[in-house]
Amino acid sequence: MELPNPFTVLEFYQTIIKALGAPSIIGVPRIGDVKRRVFTLLKLQKVEMLILDEMSYIKNTKYVNSSDSMEALKHVSNEVAYQSYV
Repeated sequence: MELPNPFTVLEFYQTIIKALGAPSIIGVPRIGDVKRRVFTLLKLQKVEMLILDEMSYIKNTKYVNSSDSMEALKHVSNEVAYQSYV
């Protein structure tokens, strides 16, 4: 999947939801709701790998600091890796 540009953590999670073929959350989504939805979908669909394109969007964003962006990536990566072993 291609990362959102401009990159935000909320858009990152929403892009994963879209890539997994699920409908978007209606209304104004909250980060916690979107994040929980992503992890539920990853588990239900037994996702073992996510391929992320355009990682430079994270580096070049002015909306989120790099550590928050990388923390979101790490969290999703850990969840996918965990699902692969279960």
